[in-house]
Amino acid sequence: MPLSDPASSASIQVKAGATIVLLSNSLAEGRPGFDVKGMEIPIEKAIAKPIKHDDSIREKPYEQGKRLIALHAGDLRYDRGVLKITSMKAIDGDTDENIKFSGEIRVKGNLLPGCILMAGSHVLVSGFADEALVSSSGKVVAKMGIRGGGRGIIRAKAGIETSFTERATLVAMGDIKLKMGSILSMIRTNGKLLISDENGKLSGGICQAKFGMEVPSLGSDKGIRTEISFGQDYFIKDEINKYDENIGKVKENIAKIDKEIANLHSENKSVSSPLAEEKTKQMKILDHLNQEAFALKEKFEGHFDSEIIVHGIVYPGVVIECHNRYHEIKQQRNKVIFFFDRKTGVIKERPIS
Repeated sequence: MPLSDPASSASIQVKAGATIVLLSNSLAEGRPGFDVKGMEIPIEKAIAKPIKHDDSIREKPYEQGKRLIALHAGDLRYDRGVLKITSMKAIDGDTDENIKFSGEIRVKGNLLPGCILMAGSHVLVSGFADEALVSSSGKVVAKMGIRGGGRGIIRAKAGIETSFTERATLVAMGDIKLKMGSILSMIRTNGKLLISDENGKLSGGICQAKFGMEVPSLGSDKGIRTEISFGQDYFIKDEINKYDENIGKVKENIAKIDKEIANLHSENKSVSSPLAEEKTKQMKILDHLNQEAFALKEKFEGHFDSEIIVHGIVYPGVVIECHNRYHEIKQQRNKVIFFFDRKTGVIKERPIS
């Protein structure tokens, strides 16, 4: 990066621990020179200016000089003679941009349809997230709400907080906290789903919550199907599905090889070594995938203490699942807790005391 000294300069993104620049020690003092017109150039003009930096950058010895290292990820700027790394990108107003940033992103407006934000830290949105894709290594906060339109996806390694979500997909390793609730959304969390407003509700869609949920009401008086799963690690289920998909592909390869071998036998021809070797290879791959998938399925069967706590009404149309056991609500319930009884292997309920 050219180290000019403008009032403000463009930035580049750096990762934590990255070497920004290597600086050698000053050489022995030279002597005045001359330009093309014979005018003397004073020695002072040849002296290298020191590079200043703030505390986002650390100096370390390096051979005959020093190395400048980024202490955290973010935007590197050379601003008014000082190198600095900003770990937060601020957007003043609405945006429909495609932004990938290694630090935190703050938007003082709405995420418009088609917007894509990829953040190495938190994403904080003051307005709505409308049909946007957000992926965060921290938490995601959309203060006004998430309107997915069937296309919006919010992923966070920490938690998600918003007023409401409608026809969107929310995936988080931490808790998902909604003020007013969710309508026709796909929700998956390795924490809890929490709805805080006393008039809030979870209505329609699918929710998978490892440690359960606490909500004011569940389902809809219109009988909209609402599917609830709890007590298991549903991210492991995703891995199992990927293994099953790969197992299916390998089985197809083996079936093609078997067909080719059968055709050779029917024509009284010998099976070539490469073909036999390929089948052996595919069989080994299949065996490995089956073992890995089996281990994951065993892990997926692990149960986590969790409950579905409903402070208000549970409407008919709600289907609760745990360990492939199903409990369908056919008559309205009030103020009830659902839990999985490991002794009997069934989902039970008890009133809120």
